[in-house]
Amino acid sequence: MLDERKFDVQLNLWALRIPREHCKLATRILNGYLLDRPRIKPITEDPTCEKNRYMILSEKIQNPDLSEIPSHKVDEVKELFEIEVVPYSMTLGYSYWTADHILKQILPPGLEVPSSFETIVKSYRPPDITDELLPYKDVISKVIYDKNYPRIKTIVNKVGTITNEFRVPKFEVLAGDCNMVTEVKQYGAIFKLDYGLVYWNSRLEHEHLRLISKFQAGDTVCDMFAGIGPFAIPAAQKGCQVYANDLNPDSIHYLKINAEINKVANLVRAYNLDARKFISSLMEVPTSQACLQSDVSNWKTSEKHKIRPDSPKAGSHLFNSHVSFLDAFRGLIHKKYWKGSLPWVHCYCFIRANETEDLIISEAEAALGASIQDPTFHRVRDVAPNKAMFCLSFRLPEEACIAVDMAKNAVHDEITCSRHQTHRQHHPVSTSDVPVDPSRNLWFRLFVPTTASNTPLPFILYFHGGGFYAFGPDFINYDSLCSHLAAQLPAVIASVNYRLAPEHRYPSQYEDGYESLQFINSHNYAVLPANTDLSKCFIAGDSAGGNIAHHVTVRACNNSQQLDKLRIEGLMLLQPFFGGEERTEAELRLKMAPVLNVEYTDTMWRGFLPDGADRNHHAANVLNSGEVKNVELPRTVVVVGGYDPLQDWQRRYVEWMNKCGKEVELVEYPNAIHGFYLFPEVAEYQLLFHSMRDFITKHQLSS
Repeated sequence: MLDERKFDVQLNLWALRIPREHCKLATRILNGYLLDRPRIKPITEDPTCEKNRYMILSEKIQNPDLSEIPSHKVDEVKELFEIEVVPYSMTLGYSYWTADHILKQILPPGLEVPSSFETIVKSYRPPDITDELLPYKDVISKVIYDKNYPRIKTIVNKVGTITNEFRVPKFEVLAGDCNMVTEVKQYGAIFKLDYGLVYWNSRLEHEHLRLISKFQAGDTVCDMFAGIGPFAIPAAQKGCQVYANDLNPDSIHYLKINAEINKVANLVRAYNLDARKFISSLMEVPTSQACLQSDVSNWKTSEKHKIRPDSPKAGSHLFNSHVSFLDAFRGLIHKKYWKGSLPWVHCYCFIRANETEDLIISEAEAALGASIQDPTFHRVRDVAPNKAMFCLSFRLPEEACIAVDMAKNAVHDEITCSRHQTHRQHHPVSTSDVPVDPSRNLWFRLFVPTTASNTPLPFILYFHGGGFYAFGPDFINYDSLCSHLAAQLPAVIASVNYRLAPEHRYPSQYEDGYESLQFINSHNYAVLPANTDLSKCFIAGDSAGGNIAHHVTVRACNNSQQLDKLRIEGLMLLQPFFGGEERTEAELRLKMAPVLNVEYTDTMWRGFLPDGADRNHHAANVLNSGEVKNVELPRTVVVVGGYDPLQDWQRRYVEWMNKCGKEVELVEYPNAIHGFYLFPEVAEYQLLFHSMRDFITKHQLSS
């Protein structure tokens, strides 16, 4: 059993007993000399007199004569009221400390505290517990359960290897309720599931969104391995006609439930078949060319549900789980009955470090019996050391639509051989991971262009988004974004791996950001290339990273004497994550927006802000802070998207900064969703690069 008393820490402090009407002014005068601990307010009630309050002084104040406080500040307070210094004691117990702090005290030295896990509404799955941590799994789960209840009600761990045909892992319940039925909320959709019966992976959320962004209303989408609907449901929400199949009957059960919950049951047809049987049955030549009624509201009453081959659709998309299933598309479509462009195929594969994309394409062409024109690869995520998951997309070749004969196979073999001799171009950028403080996993990924070895390059300290909760520099979308930025600006970029909520709340992320900047200032010769020009330093961030970038810049400019080796020339905020208690017009209008909505932002603020704080806390609502008025801040650019629920707060930030005498420019993309910069396919992606390059160039010249 865990003895919670072992974590008690007694604080013997000094406090001022003051009239409650002077609290606000006295707090301002003694700012920096009051108790500063997360989730503890320095002002508390005086149990002996309701008209008084205790103002708890900092732990560094050791003497009751207040000699550690500058005399002019003490004199200012004395002008308000007669100072009465009293001893004040408090105990920081188990309930105060974070899970990370507790586990570091429990686990033997050298064992890594679990820091990343997959959270599902009311349940939690930690990473696979290593052999070294197995003896401590019960205490680990108890601590995490205690620190997250009631937001998380169940903690489970994957055990054994996956052996069943549905690819569903086995779990053991380590803490909490044994009920595995839960809900997940992603991109405006609700998914109900039984975590013990179906497969679910929250880490694929951005991949789902990336492909769904390619769909248009009226498109036909066929998903051969639909699961509970992570592609099918949002595609239907976008107005697509969806045919969804899965071999697991439990997955189909929850897919139908989710279609009802999200009010798209009239657009989703669910099938429980073998994938090859599903696609061949769906595409077989109809006896009538009007098998599917054009009025999709009548799907439920239609007797046949085959793809209507002559329907005037903007596009068709066939989803496949793996390259090895592509043989199911041979002879799939009969040109006699199909009008318009052939469908797109999206399939997934895993590539090891010693394998090439050309090898995968060769396997795909062999399965299809046809050559693939203009294929595209998208790196989804790393699944293991030296192994990554990719999505291969291409338009179904006409050669594959009809029965494949020997002549076509010969042509295919020739093309396959020639493809092995080609190589794809990658961004000319080298990367390396630089440790800052290994004890808290603080590091940054350095991106260095390799084509400008002698040209002085500006330096960018970058903070990734994720609502303070998720991602890191090694997340594939951010790794790709920073690589593209480094190559196209060009610039040397350090992308910071800061601590994440809810284990690490405010101000942990700001501290990590500022200490990374200090590290760069102190160790620049050791970690940066020789052509890095730190007199042209820019701080940038997106979403929550934009919030961090603002606060780090304010602190850096307040303490410029500590950063003598660099000069901050500009601040670049991409859809920064600001907010407040008020519900703005955009938040209400875009409450079902993809990627981000009010429900998500509220959850993120609750996990990040100090306990008891609301969204008007100065970390969220920076307009409530007077911290910038007397600070010489660099020129700033703020990027706003027309479909971002946060846009009103971002525009208010620009107005507020301008009123404070700061030079801020606003760049707007009317059609951009929140996080558009993570998707190279959208038009605004390259426009953003041009805007950032112009901003950097303009301020380099002006300085």
